[in-house]
Amino acid sequence: IGDISPYMQQALLRVLQEKEISRIGESKTRKLNIRFITATNQDLPKLCSEGKFRWDLYYRLSVVDLTLPALRERGVKETEELMNYFLKKKSIDFKKPVLKISSVIRKKILTHSFPGNIRELENLIERFYVIADDEVREKDLPKNFTSLVQEHSLKLEDVITRHVKMVYEMCNSNVLQTARTLKISANTVKAKLNN
Repeated sequence: IGDISPYMQQALLRVLQEKEISRIGESKTRKLNIRFITATNQDLPKLCSEGKFRWDLYYRLSVVDLTLPALRERGVKETEELMNYFLKKKSIDFKKPVLKISSVIRKKILTHSFPGNIRELENLIERFYVIADDEVREKDLPKNFTSLVQEHSLKLEDVITRHVKMVYEMCNSNVLQTARTLKISANTVKAKLNN
């Protein structure tokens, strides 16, 4: 919903307010009894304050807000359950036996941050079914999985930087809100984001 044009925003607002539509080429209106469920990866209040999204439409739509946490925020157990689900599903789709994944490879997968969320995990498993025979090997992993040392470094400075970036995302990319949440200065947040 965060990507629709100003014209579509206006048209949708009218439908939500009047609960009626006019079909193209008709002069009469038709009453509606429907509910809207919308999704976005945009920060709608920010778009509203920038004049790119209508506040009145935002308030009409935001009766109940549900935030789906990113895959990396759900924990290893849920990631593993999803991975096992996709292994079985892709096995059926590709008409192949379920692929074997060693504990070393499994650990690399489960410690990946998955910026592409569940779709990235699903595509990874599909990749395995396309290029692997019966067992996933190190060479079958994408390049970004083989260079995880920096991303998952346990050095205190790297852990702090990752934490600041995670809180920044949770605060809808708002530097001041992140600084308030972490009780640090906005300049410190900016410095960590640039690392």
